[in-house]
Amino acid sequence: MQDDSTSFSDALTSVFESSTLAVDACARDICAVIDSCAQSKNVCRLAFCGGTAARLVIKRLTELRKNFVGVEFYLADERCVAVGDPGRNDQLLIELLVDTGLVSRDAFHSIPAERGAVNAASTYATILGSFTRFDAIFLSIGDDGHVASIFPQHPSIDASGVAIAVQDAPKSPSERVSLSLDTIRAASHRFVMGIGEAKSDALARIRSGWDPPAVRVEPTRWYLDRAALHDIRG
Repeated sequence: MQDDSTSFSDALTSVFESSTLAVDACARDICAVIDSCAQSKNVCRLAFCGGTAARLVIKRLTELRKNFVGVEFYLADERCVAVGDPGRNDQLLIELLVDTGLVSRDAFHSIPAERGAVNAASTYATILGSFTRFDAIFLSIGDDGHVASIFPQHPSIDASGVAIAVQDAPKSPSERVSLSLDTIRAASHRFVMGIGEAKSDALARIRSGWDPPAVRVEPTRWYLDRAALHDIRG
């Protein structure tokens, strides 16, 4: 593993020889956040995006620890499709955390995106209530530089509020709900992962000065593997 703090803004950038090592490091850092919260307060609030990287990190997290008492799980974003649809991000957390009995249903907070983006964003903001600061948010950079459901050159970048309605998204489904950029930036830890060669073009552009949403969340740590840096390091 190599740390290169000058590569992506001022964030700590950790480059791993494999995606497995990147996933393991991220899961261990999330465990450390949970442990720190356990020592300082009674609750730890974590938010996750969906997708392959999130699945790998959450699965590794459940291998590293079996006690999630006091941990509240949230979603960074959701797609406006029916409850139970395999394309929903909440299915990932339900499968790996709730259905396995590691986390109670009360400690997992879905976004009611089946109600439509505007209604769901308003309801999710109510669910969050006065709580607006996550202890950690895990995000994976998209091939186009997006994170959560905040896309480059899209109104979602400048939308205000705790949770935002995303309409006319450039990726299907076009209607989504996301934590706002301000909400994500307010989190104590913002972990962003880029693994696999499919991410290499976006990361090369970032290295050259591009600032898509993945950069604008001001990550506290990037987790990258060699494959994702193919276009940079050869």
